[in-house]
Amino acid sequence: MLANVSHGFRTPLTSLQGFDTLLDKCDALTPEKRKGYVEIAARQSQRLSVLVEELFELAKLDALEAVPNKEMFSPVELVSDIVQKFQIKARGKGLRIEREFTADLPFVEGDIGMIERVFENLIGNALQHTPKGELISLSLQHTNGKIRVRCPGPGRGIPFLRFYRVEKDRSVESGRGR
Repeated sequence: MLANVSHGFRTPLTSLQGFDTLLDKCDALTPEKRKGYVEIAARQSQRLSVLVEELFELAKLDALEAVPNKEMFSPVELVSDIVQKFQIKARGKGLRIEREFTADLPFVEGDIGMIERVFENLIGNALQHTPKGELISLSLQHTNGKIRVRCPGPGRGIPFLRFYRVEKDRSVESGRGR
């Protein structure tokens, strides 16, 4: 776990540490360049905040302090709400999001907040990695007493390898420094 955490923190910290040298050259930069660097710092700071929150949540789960709040809910309603929340962002990126459901989807029992975060991460990743003009499809199917979630599409996919980065050469300018 510590290796995963330190790896996750390394990129934004390295990017933010690079701003020490920016202080020395600040007067020589155009206002547009300065604004660009401040925007990168803000994105990396936000990324660190998210990582810290996730770390605290993981620590609580690990210590059995965060007990899932199980309740019955409709996965159809949950996914519909989440897809609706991402529609504007998708349109802004030239993408479409559609959802597919089979007619026999039952209510499920689980922690709706945790499940919601899983779907938000899934759709957020799809928005980030799907080429402009394509369709993001989210489907739920009820098979053998289980609900299967699929998000097929033309994106590059995300391999399940430890420390894997889809973009091998992230640049500081994009806010995703090495």
